[in-house]
Amino acid sequence: MSRMGIKACYVSGEQDDERMRKDVLKGAYQIVYFTPEMILASRRWREMLIGEVYSHQLRAFIVDEAHTVKKWYVTILFHFVKNIIDCYLKKIRGDTFRRLLLRIGEVRSLLPSHVNITALTATATKTLRRDIARIIGMRNELIVSRPPMKSNVMYSVVQTSSVEETFSLISKRLHQERQACPRMIVYCTNYRDCANIYLYFKNCLGNSFTEPSDAPDLPRFSLVNMYMSCMEEIVKESIVNLFTSNSILRA
Repeated sequence: MSRMGIKACYVSGEQDDERMRKDVLKGAYQIVYFTPEMILASRRWREMLIGEVYSHQLRAFIVDEAHTVKKWYVTILFHFVKNIIDCYLKKIRGDTFRRLLLRIGEVRSLLPSHVNITALTATATKTLRRDIARIIGMRNELIVSRPPMKSNVMYSVVQTSSVEETFSLISKRLHQERQACPRMIVYCTNYRDCANIYLYFKNCLGNSFTEPSDAPDLPRFSLVNMYMSCMEEIVKESIVNLFTSNSILRA
């Protein structure tokens, strides 16, 4: 961006450049990236939005990866309710709840009326789009939707009757080509489908599930693995590293 003459910066809890933060408050940057927790929980940045500088200069508030907004909403609400119960039982008073208040929609109320809000996502369903608009505080929103078709990405919808019918050709190709088989990603809408597809490949490939075929059944020797959001971070990181390096993992 600097090459294009655009001044931009990134504000997070790990960023300790106080000079940069003061410049942000002065409106010295054209684009400012915030982590969700900074803009939602920090009084300093929330007050900045209603200050004189940003009331006049702010043109747009953009939420990237907007599908995660619902996750923040549910997580914060869960902890908020849990904390109320804990505080009631312990008879705690004061500002214990403050950091847990649901403030996502409140951010919209802090912005001047002329400021447009844009929510960007590549994975939101129609239901999730409505939830995002409601949580952020959008009204009469304009939805711009584009198909995920790209020159290097093929997308199609095919109705099938079974896992075997859908993945038998891929299974045969993995069996024949082994490590020479091009890498692929199978997206699933739920944990059960992910587990069932993984077990299908494991049962179908048999001894060919690992490379070499007599290798122990460990992730670093497996041609296929599964990645779920509920897994521990260390496990997910290990799978990503295998898939993005010169490893045996193919799918």
